[in-house]
Order: sequence, then structure tokens, then C-alpha cells
Amino acid sequence: MSHSYGPEHASGNGMVNVMIELFFVSCLSEDPARCQNRSLIFVETNLMACMVHGQQVMAEWIESHPRETVQEWQCRTVDRRKAEI
Repeated sequence: MSHSYGPEHASGNGMVNVMIELFFVSCLSEDPARCQNRSLIFVETNLMACMVHGQQVMAEWIESHPRETVQEWQCRTVDRRKAEI
């Protein structure tokens, strides 16, 4: 997923301030009550691209984490200046 942001999304130093987060909740297959909030951050994309490709990204994540299931997922914007590190 690649997208060039225009100047309205860049700070004075040229860094993109808006990131896209693919937020999801995963639960252990053996214990569905044990769930965890997770996220994948994309810098060079947009919200629509995340929504279109999110299902494929989730399928790849599930394949690499066979003991977990994904309960829900969503794409949302994150302001880099306010993101927790």
C-alpha cells in the first residue's frame, strides 16, 4: 500500500503527521475470553487503501498466528504527533 501525501499532511520538517492504523482485537482460540488489542501502523497509505487491503493483511496475520482468532478490525487515522510510543 503506497500513497504520497500532499503538503497539507506534512509537517514543516517534511514528515507525514497522519498515519493509518489497522486496529484489531485478537483472542486465543483455546480461550476466547483472553483477548488483546493490537495494531499495525502504515505511514505511506490512506484510509481507503487500508480498508480495501485490510482483509488480506488480516488473513496473513491469522496465518502467521494460528493459535489466535481476530474478533474485529478497523482502519483509523492516527496523528503521529499524538501517537503513544
